[in-house]
Amino acid sequence: SSNHHQLSADGTTLRLALPPTAANGTYTCTVSNPADHKVVLFDLQAICQSGGGQMSFSTSGYIVLTLILLAVSLGGSFWCWRMNSEKAADPAATPTVPAEDTPPDPQYAEIVRRSPP
Repeated sequence: SSNHHQLSADGTTLRLALPPTAANGTYTCTVSNPADHKVVLFDLQAICQSGGGQMSFSTSGYIVLTLILLAVSLGGSFWCWRMNSEKAADPAATPTVPAEDTPPDPQYAEIVRRSPP
């Protein structure tokens, strides 16, 4: 019946609502047009155990993704460190503050306390 399946608006995806007892079967998808005829078999038990077929992501995929992120992080950290090192080594990058004129000897003033008139 139509409440157990749904075709996407662009006609490329067919969604099926199957009872849990139907997961042990193999389903056949037949597509044909005047130019060609294709048949594909789907083992639902294998798809459901793997977590959804095309949407599942294996452990090796997570390992590869982790290694890529680690390499990008290390590369970015190295680049930042190198840029900071170059700025510190470049005399034009560090602002120069002119030395303030300091008197040769400290100056003192003598304060005399007087009583009020």
